[in-house]
Amino acid sequence: MKTIYKNIRREFKQSIGRFFSLSALLTLGVFVLIGLNVTGSNMRQTAQSVYETSNLADAKVTSTVPISAETQAYLNKLKEIQKIEYGHTIDILLGSNSRALRIESLPDTLSKITLTQGRKPHNTSEIVLSDGLKSTYKIGDKLNLKAPKPTQSLAIRKTELTIVEFTTYPEYLKHK
Repeated sequence: MKTIYKNIRREFKQSIGRFFSLSALLTLGVFVLIGLNVTGSNMRQTAQSVYETSNLADAKVTSTVPISAETQAYLNKLKEIQKIEYGHTIDILLGSNSRALRIESLPDTLSKITLTQGRKPHNTSEIVLSDGLKSTYKIGDKLNLKAPKPTQSLAIRKTELTIVEFTTYPEYLKHK
């Protein structure tokens, strides 16, 4: 038995670097595991708080054509739906550099936006942009719009919009 202990001590002395490397790796693994366990519940609590504050919609239905009055009347009568809000979305191109942009109507009560800089738009010639575009545009810049294809007409009234606000939207991940 004495020989085995002697042999173990000798092996540790000869490979002390390997011993400390293995110990450091195990310690790091334990810290990562603890961090992941703590972070998960914090992330869920934060998300739930944002969802409640913004009144995030449970479901969003999109269509390539406007929803008819008959369909809206049918949806409004469904007892399973507590609150319903209608909006519209348009995909356009920016005239200066042909970047694609999705324009959505501002929600009134469901999935409310959070102002981060600027002010709410007052008329149809003003636009709100996502925080993710702050590095590209600034408040007061003008966006010149054009239809995605030459044969299409632009489905919005104004072709030049002024940026008045940057915002976060609970349906999209926050850009940093």
